[in-house]
Formats: sequence, C-alpha cells, structure tokens
Amino acid sequence: MRGAETEYNQVAYPSAIYPQTHPDRLATLGRLFGLAPENVESARVLELGCGDGANLIAMAAALPNSHFTGIDLASDPVRRGGEVIKAMDISNVDLRVGDITQAAFGDARFDYIIAHGLYSWVPAPVRDRILQICRDHLSENGIAYITYNAYPGNHLRDLARGMMQYHARNFPDPLQQIRQARGLLKLVSEARTPPDVFQQVVKQEMERCLKYTDAGFYHDDLSAMNQPVYFWQFAGHAKTFGLQFLAEADFCDMQTDGLAPQVLEILKGLDPRNFIGREQYLDFFKGRAFRQTLICRDNLRVDRQVQTGRLADLLVSADVGSVAINGDSEDFAGPHGAVISTADAAARAALNHLGAIWPKRISIRELAVSSHLPTLVPVRKDPARLLAFFLRCYEIGFVDLHTWSPHFVTEISKRPVAAPLARYHATLSDVVPTPRHTTLKVDGPIARKLVRLLDGTNDRAAFLQKVSVDERSFDAEALDALLHHLARAGILVG
Repeated sequence: MRGAETEYNQVAYPSAIYPQTHPDRLATLGRLFGLAPENVESARVLELGCGDGANLIAMAAALPNSHFTGIDLASDPVRRGGEVIKAMDISNVDLRVGDITQAAFGDARFDYIIAHGLYSWVPAPVRDRILQICRDHLSENGIAYITYNAYPGNHLRDLARGMMQYHARNFPDPLQQIRQARGLLKLVSEARTPPDVFQQVVKQEMERCLKYTDAGFYHDDLSAMNQPVYFWQFAGHAKTFGLQFLAEADFCDMQTDGLAPQVLEILKGLDPRNFIGREQYLDFFKGRAFRQTLICRDNLRVDRQVQTGRLADLLVSADVGSVAINGDSEDFAGPHGAVISTADAAARAALNHLGAIWPKRISIRELAVSSHLPTLVPVRKDPARLLAFFLRCYEIGFVDLHTWSPHFVTEISKRPVAAPLARYHATLSDVVPTPRHTTLKVDGPIARKLVRLLDGTNDRAAFLQKVSVDERSFDAEALDALLHHLARAGILVG
C-alpha cells in the first residue's frame, strides 16, 4: 500500500468546496427530522481528512462566529491551506497535520463532523476511529457527514478498477499510471465489434473516469485502498459506536421518484420501522455507487415522517424561472433541466418571486405573507398547502431549504465589493468560492481581473479604464452584464 502522506504530497488531491458538507445543509436535515441541531452561526465544526482546508476556510470566512478545525495526514496540503489562512487573516479556522488514529481532541465537542472521501479509502482500524471520534466528540445534538463508496453500484467500478490497477502497476510515475489506466479502459471498451454488454459497461466506466481531474482519478480509482460497503453494513458499523442513520445529505436521494410502479408497491409493503432495509433496497433499485450519509447519536429521537410544519421556520431559495403559461397552469424550469407545472396560484406566485430574487433566501413564513405576493393572501388561512408544496419541491431537488442566510448582496452598488476570499482566489485560478459555499467559474482574464478589482475602491469608470488597458473590446454593456452575472452568483458583499 502506498504511504498516504507521501502520495497526497506527491499528487495533491484537487482543492474543492463541497456544498453538501456545509453545516447549514446538515442542520436543515436535522430540523426536518425532528432534531435540534446547533445554530450554524455559533457552531464548532471538525473535518477529518481536510486536505488543504479549502472547504473549511470557505465556511470560516462566511461564518466568523463559528470555529472550524481540520486534520489531515498529508503535510503539504495543510501547509498550503495555512498560507491561505494567513494571507486572508482568518482567525476561526485551525488546520493540523496528524494521523486521526493518534489524534487527541481532549474534551472537545463538535456540533458538526465532516469526513468526506475518507471512510472507504482507509483501512478498517481507521474506519473504526472515524466513528469513534464521532461517538466521543459529537455534541449532544451533533450531526456527522460521512461519505463512502457503496454497493451494488460499485461492483461495476470494481470491475474497471481491478483491470486498471493491474495495468498501472507497471508504471512508476503517477502521471503515466493515470494515462495508462484510462488508455486500458478505452482499449477494452473497443475490444469487440460489435461491443457486447461487458464492453458497454467498461465504456460507461471509462466515460466516468474521464470526467475526473487527473489527481481525483488517481486517488479515487487507482488508490490501493478503496473499500465499498453496502449501506446496511455501514449502518451496522455506526450502530456499534452508538450512532444511528439520520438521512442522506441530498434529500432527493431518499425519494422514490422514477421507480417503476411494481417497485413502489414493494417499498410500500416494507415495515415502516425498517428504514435501514428501505434505504438498502433503494440502493439496489437505483444501483447506487456513492453515499453521503448523516449520522447522529442513537439516543436521539429521529422522526422519519417529515412534518410540513417544520418548514415554517426554515428559509427557501430557488434558481427557477417561468417558461410557459397554459391557462391556469404555469411551467417552471429549475436546476439540472428539471421542469414542473402547477396551477396553484400561491405556488406560482412564490416560485416567480423566488426566481426573481435568486440567490437570496427568504423565510417561508415571510414568503406566505409577503407584500410582493398579493395572490398569497388565501394561504395565510391555509399555510399547510404552501408548506407541503415546498416540501415536495425539496424532495425532487427543485428548491433548497436552509436554516441560515450568508451575507451577500444582489444589488450592484456604485463601488461594488466581492467577497475577500473570492478576490484572493481570482489571483490563483478561474474558480472562486462564494459566500453561499458554492464555486463560480470566472471565464477568461477579463472576468478574473474584474473580480480582483471589486474591492470597493473602483466605480464603473475605473473598471472600464483598468480592464480596457488590456482588453479594448470591454465596454460598459459588457461590464454591466458581467457585474449582473457576479451578483446572481452571490459573490458581491457590498
């Protein structure tokens, strides 16, 4: 087995921000299932296997009154993260080099624990230690986020991975291993004419591997340690440490949309108390290969029948827009090409308002009585209808629910200001973090330069002068369009 510190220093794992790990996401799901998670604005967060800390640093910048701790075995990524922390003068995040099997956290309690890309990629004793840390250091209402490769979907990945590892072992250089492994999959996928089922499966895996960055592919698919598990096995492992399954980080992953009628009948016939079995059968039916599981202490009462009333104190946001009106019905386009249709006047007004103010988050309670939505007056007498509508939209991934709203503005001021962390990253790459814990790709040198200039000292005339030194084609119309794009992404803070 390759030494973990050596390989992650030699081939740096891609720096990334993971929206699904944010405490707000975990707290929202906790609230929906009847828990009382800690307010994310005053939370204590631990990330195991934090890499260069990009995920935690972005959280810390947006949540200055919370505290974040990260630990990773590889020293080079931690050093790079420390340089960012120092440059940005962020005082509420601490990155450490260390082996989690030896790490001591004393009496510390964390409201949220993150272990992304770790559980399946470490030996069994380390997997035990991850859950032991959760048991010993989660606060009473704490929630942990753990990802892992899952069967049955990973049986197909194992098929490809075994062939790639056999071939790649003949090449000492990591870059050669990456190229040769992908090349082998391509060769195997084209080995028969016409291709049979085996070649089709290999081609599917090849296409998946090509979507990865080289470093991500190297660590995820060519790693000597990669142990998928069935969900029931993970749940049983957690149970031995006094922990229980709470939910999946993507709520839509727990739903049955798209399954055949006969499958839905089988799922309805399962004992509702056997929620582990239900989730396992969903994995079978969906061929799931990866899970993002939330766990909590097993002494907490998890109410798995989500009550619509729990949405009343949450916030909602939606990147949606009206695309057609057919009589009393209106079609809305949302994320990932999804389209829904509704004839409910209140729902139509709410979605139109949310689309207009995106990416702002608004309390559902406020939305129901908003002066912007006169058609919602009847809803004040029957709020459950709107709550049920939003719950259904959340189930299918059409809207997002939140417990907290980050600071950003959507109006473009005379001298606009981009989030400091976004300005910093614009000096390094074309991908910058937003206060919403997402990333934005700023295409081209003009966009990157503009983001760097958004420090509150420049007005439109200054932008045009400073940018046009290099780009004569950049005019006032292009500037306004780019500023509007940045505002809609939520990176402006003033």
